[in-house]
Amino acid sequence: MSGESSKSYSYRAYCYVRIGMYAEAVCDYTKALQTDPKNLQYLHNRGVCYERMMEYSKAVEDFTEEINISNCSTSYFIRGYCYDNMGELELAIKDYSAALQK
Repeated sequence: MSGESSKSYSYRAYCYVRIGMYAEAVCDYTKALQTDPKNLQYLHNRGVCYERMMEYSKAVEDFTEEINISNCSTSYFIRGYCYDNMGELELAIKDYSAALQK
C-alpha cells in the first residue's frame, strides 16, 4: 500500500507543478518521501519546486542529499544555480564545474 500511496502523492505533485502550485507539490513530494524515502526522484523533484519558489537554501539541502547518494550531474547544475542566486559564486562555480565533468 505504501508504494501506491507514494506514487499517488508523486503524480498529484506533478500535476501541481504543471499548474505552478509549487508549495502544494512540495507537500506531496514530502509525503511521498515519507512513504518511500529511498526514491531520489521525489527528492529531486521537491528540490526543483523549492528552486522555482526561490527557496534556494531548501533546494540546496535536497540537491546535496541527492548528490551524496547518486552524484548526479543535473543536481550539481541546479544546486550551482541555487548557489548563484544566493550570491555564493564560488560554490556555484564549483558545482557548475562538477556538472561539466560528469
